[in-house]
Amino acid sequence: MEILSEGVLLGLGQPLLDMVLKVDSDFLTIYELKSNNGIHATMDLHNQLYKVVSNHPDLKLIPGGTVYNTLKVVQWILGQPKRTVFIGSIGNDENGKTLINCCDITGINSHFQIISNEPTGICLVLLTNDDRSLCTFPGVSNSLTKEFIQKPRSLMLLDQANFFYISMFYLVKQYPLVQQIVEYACARNRCVVVNLGASFIMTEYIDEICKLLPFVDLIFGNASEFQHLAQALTLKTHITSEIGKYLANFSKINSSHERLVIVTDGKDVVTVIQGHSVQEFPVIQVPLGHIKSTNGAGDAFVGGKDSYRCNILL
Repeated sequence: MEILSEGVLLGLGQPLLDMVLKVDSDFLTIYELKSNNGIHATMDLHNQLYKVVSNHPDLKLIPGGTVYNTLKVVQWILGQPKRTVFIGSIGNDENGKTLINCCDITGINSHFQIISNEPTGICLVLLTNDDRSLCTFPGVSNSLTKEFIQKPRSLMLLDQANFFYISMFYLVKQYPLVQQIVEYACARNRCVVVNLGASFIMTEYIDEICKLLPFVDLIFGNASEFQHLAQALTLKTHITSEIGKYLANFSKINSSHERLVIVTDGKDVVTVIQGHSVQEFPVIQVPLGHIKSTNGAGDAFVGGKDSYRCNILL
């Protein structure tokens, strides 16, 4: 494998500590949650949920957040330390220290803005059989500032990167900063990769998504997220390939190459669209008894693709 430069892939997103617990479907119903879905905590009911989960004897703590999950897989595949950079914000607490240590162990070069008096973000990961439901308490994970991005080390890391990976979760509170970063990348002919993140983002932040898309070169998402995006865009189709074609040919600032759209659908085919070309790739079936958890499965898929692109495009 070719020796890549340090910091070739920069991830921008929420550093989160995952709190993982196995539950049943009735547990999700009590707290108004759905399987295979993700939300931000907004109600007192979710605060009650946090208390129950955080005190459960079977709770597991795992570093997470969609960007960390993806960068960890990229590092594992590349086998070269510090080829990825994670920029985000954490609290000055034990959870924040855990995230820094885990980045060091996995070879990710972390560049975190540390914010006092507020907690590091956490995500409740509730596993039901082979599915999972996510409930995020962002803490300071959305508190990265423009001033921090303008610091010399931040600018150096931005300049080193050829690929910028951003989760749409970051649009919820950080749209101006995300827009600034993608404009920076696009002006320098760098590749911008986004992960749609969750269905609710497609409907609640459609205006921001439409402003962001012209700067994006590669879009990842699952079939449900693309369906919700199509509804928000008032498209008159529910066919995955047609939705993908629309997005692949959506207005694009950098016309040097076509946008690539990749749609996953669990055990069903992966659909890849570029221009008006559509390809479908069968998924290798994994026996149910071999599945430990689907949490982070989509992030791992993105990590595999990102590591491949890092190798073939440099």
